[in-house]
Amino acid sequence: MPQHPSRLMFAACWSLVALFAIAQDPAAKLPAKPLKDIPPAVMENVHQLSANVYSSGGPNGEVAFETLAKLGIKTIISVDGAQPDLVNAKKFGLKYVHVPIGYDALPKEKALLIAKAVKESKGPVLIHCHHGKHRGPAAAAVACVTVDNWTPEQALAWMKQAGTSPNYAQLIKDAGSFQKPLAAELDKIPADLPEAVAPTPLVDAMLKIDDRFDTVLKHFNVAIDVKGPNWKQATTDAIQLDEDFREFQRLPAVTKLPVDFQKLAADMQKSAAELHLAIEALAAGKVKDTAPARDLVTRMQQQCVTCHKQYRDQK
Repeated sequence: MPQHPSRLMFAACWSLVALFAIAQDPAAKLPAKPLKDIPPAVMENVHQLSANVYSSGGPNGEVAFETLAKLGIKTIISVDGAQPDLVNAKKFGLKYVHVPIGYDALPKEKALLIAKAVKESKGPVLIHCHHGKHRGPAAAAVACVTVDNWTPEQALAWMKQAGTSPNYAQLIKDAGSFQKPLAAELDKIPADLPEAVAPTPLVDAMLKIDDRFDTVLKHFNVAIDVKGPNWKQATTDAIQLDEDFREFQRLPAVTKLPVDFQKLAADMQKSAAELHLAIEALAAGKVKDTAPARDLVTRMQQQCVTCHKQYRDQK
C-alpha cells in the first residue's frame, strides 16, 4: 500500500535529524587529525582525514606547496572560485584540478567531478576552498565517501569538526547524503579535468573584495607589541577596499541585480569609505582609540553576513 507523502517527508526529515544527532555526539570519535604544526599563514585549517585525503584553506605561497609535496600530496583539488596557483603547484610536481562550487549546494555533477579527480590521483589529495571551513570540508567528505567508504555519519561528524556552518544546510545535506559512485558513473567523466576555471567578472570582483577585507582584518588582529599595528599600511589597504567596492558597483552584472542587492553593495562601500578615514586618522596620530574603526569592521562583517544569507548561501 503506498505511503502518504507526509509520512515519507516525516521519515526523511527524521533520518536527517538522526544523522545530525550522531554528528553532534561529543563522545563520537573525531574523524580527522588536525595538522597544527602548519602555520595558518601558510594554510588554514589543515586536517588529514585519511591516508588518501587532506583538507585545508587555500595554499599561500611557495612554502605551502613545498609543505604539500613533503606530505606526499599528488593532486590538489580546489573548490574555491579563485584561480589556483598553478606556477607554484607545478614547481613542486603537484597536479591541480579546479571544481568551483558555491555555499548554497554541492550539486551531484560537481560531486562526481571531485570523486573522479580523487580516484584518478596518483596518490593522496588535498581539497581546499578559501578558509577550509565550509565548501572544502563538504568536498573532502565526498572524497572520503568515494575512496575510504565513509558513512553519512562520518561525513557529518567531519563537517561539524571542521566548523562548517549550519547556515549552509543544503551544502551539508548534499555532502552528507552523497553515496559512493558506481564505476560506470565515473567512467563517463573525461579524465582531463580542468586545472583552472576562469571566474565571471562578478565572481572575480567578489573574490577580490573578500581577499582585501581579510587583509584589512589582519591589521586589527596583530599581536599587541611595542610597535602595534601598521596603520600606514592599513590605510593603503582600506583605500583599496573602498575602491574595490566602487568598481564592484559599476560592473554591468551588478547593475542588473535586484535593487536591494545594489543597496547592500552601496551601504558596504559607504562603510568601507568610513573605515578608510578612521584608519587614516589612526595612522596620522589624530586619534588613539581604535574602537570606532573596530566598530566599522564589525558593521562590515554584519553587512557581509546579511548579503551572504540573502544572495549567496541559499539555493
